[in-house]
Amino acid sequence: MVHRPGTLEEVCTVTEAFEHFYNTQRPHQGRNCRNRPPSQAHPVLPTLPALPALIDPDAWLQAVHGRTYARRVKSDGRVSVDGADYYIKQALAGQRITLRVNAAERCFEVLQHESIIKQLPIKGLQGQQMPLDDYITLMQERARSEERQRLINLRRRYLQAR
Repeated sequence: MVHRPGTLEEVCTVTEAFEHFYNTQRPHQGRNCRNRPPSQAHPVLPTLPALPALIDPDAWLQAVHGRTYARRVKSDGRVSVDGADYYIKQALAGQRITLRVNAAERCFEVLQHESIIKQLPIKGLQGQQMPLDDYITLMQERARSEERQRLINLRRRYLQAR
């Protein structure tokens, strides 16, 4: 019989009972457990480091330093990178340019024929550290926004296909 808890207290009780069974009685087929319950396979778990109080939301920039993105300049002189538009120059419409990430300057270097023709600040950077809770809220908002945009695009493609 399946138990369907009706209150938060019942959900907590059922969850605790399942967690206890899962960790102490149920054989686990993972390599490290070798068909033993996790509490037997790993009786002492390592202590995890504490979560940081402050987060640098722009730290990812160092990981992409030097990465390049090839783009064709649109008729209005813009290119798009990760959903953000950057104005290059209308005179370059139809031509290919390269944007190179410069993490130290927090910008894209716009290259044409290997020469830097301009620098553009990377959009969407926070510019400072933030408390962990604020960072989590920011990431949740961005995820919701991306999901909304995905659904809008899906609907647009569906309507165009009709």
